[in-house]
Amino acid sequence: MKKTLLSVLAVVLFVFTGTSLFSQSAYIKLGGGYGLSLASQEVYNIISGTSESHKYGSFGEGINFQGGFGYNINPNIALELAGSYTMGKKFDEYTYTAGTVNYAEKYYANTISIMPSVVVKAPLKDMTPYTRFGMVIGIPTKKEEITATGTGAPVGTKVLKESGGVALGIQGAVGVNFKASKQLGIFAEVFGVGMNYAPSQRENTETFTGQTVDPLVTYSESYTTGAANTEGTPRYSFSSFGLNVGITYTFGK
Repeated sequence: MKKTLLSVLAVVLFVFTGTSLFSQSAYIKLGGGYGLSLASQEVYNIISGTSESHKYGSFGEGINFQGGFGYNINPNIALELAGSYTMGKKFDEYTYTAGTVNYAEKYYANTISIMPSVVVKAPLKDMTPYTRFGMVIGIPTKKEEITATGTGAPVGTKVLKESGGVALGIQGAVGVNFKASKQLGIFAEVFGVGMNYAPSQRENTETFTGQTVDPLVTYSESYTTGAANTEGTPRYSFSSFGLNVGITYTFGK
């Protein structure tokens, strides 16, 4: 699924820019930034005796890298098609002990996104304020890592990967593109993403020393109670907001 969508994106970008590569209406952009949690959910909770500790956040939080192409329909309106990769924050490890074995767990997700947008601009002499809005198509991969150490069994690391399907949402930004030269610009923007993800499966990609991996679990909205290797579909927040900075380059003389 990931390879197919990336191939489609590459073809679309090629066609999108090929006809206007040397036109002043076409531009490219590169940048990155950091997103904070938005629309948080409970990531995990720890129960110790009579006390509980809860951790909240969004799997959309983390560092992102972006690249895209745009076409100026006129000085005030542009269409953009961008792609991004988000290296999700690894939520704080929490530890607990069972017998003589110490466990540490952490949760995180990485996401490839495709973002078609409409950009509304207000060009000035040396800078261009703008607002951008559109949809986001995400391909997340969420992981849980459990590390076991101690004098007993098990030992090693167990990794559970949730994947499959796509996430749909909305995204937008408000920013300013500063004119560095006739063709080069430097932009800074505040962005927001609203997106949830429902994976289709959970795979045990690595397990403790001497143990066999768990069977593949399929998620479903409805299933027969007690059905082997089938569970209800979970939903995770991948919403975020933050700051991006980068450069733009407009083709043509």
